[in-house]
Amino acid sequence: MADIKSKLLSKLEELKQRYVALEAQLHEPAVISNHARMIEISKEQKKLRDVVSRYDSFQQVQTQIAQAKAMLEDSASDTDLKSLAEQEISELTAKSQQLFEQIQEALVMGDDEQIGSVIIEIRAGTGGDEAALFARDIYEMYLRYAEKHGWKVEQIDFSANDLGGFREVIM
Repeated sequence: MADIKSKLLSKLEELKQRYVALEAQLHEPAVISNHARMIEISKEQKKLRDVVSRYDSFQQVQTQIAQAKAMLEDSASDTDLKSLAEQEISELTAKSQQLFEQIQEALVMGDDEQIGSVIIEIRAGTGGDEAALFARDIYEMYLRYAEKHGWKVEQIDFSANDLGGFREVIM
């Protein structure tokens, strides 16, 4: 388990370095003048932001644990201070474990949150030609919505009726 944790921490450090490098690239004049490149870098940075933020919090807690342990091991500290340090170590260790689990979850679930495409199926219900015309209206509504947001729409399959309505459309 310790080996897995050390590998994960190493990977997190790589992701953090990548995030910092992307941040630096966003301030370069060549990137600022290239709108497409700037969007690409911003999207990649956004994907890393949540994990890197949690990793930073995890590192802060680890630093606090190290400071509390140093206080505990200091022979000049009185018993009350050592008692407080033990209590703080216990609380911080639990917080550290919780943050580490959140980081693992964010790494595993991160790709699921970044949906690249969606398939929509619209089918006419009972009602014959009127239902098919309504399905056509729904299709056009989604088309306008996608155009408004700058999304690409590709019609995969459709089945039209005689009046110009859709029995079904997949896009």
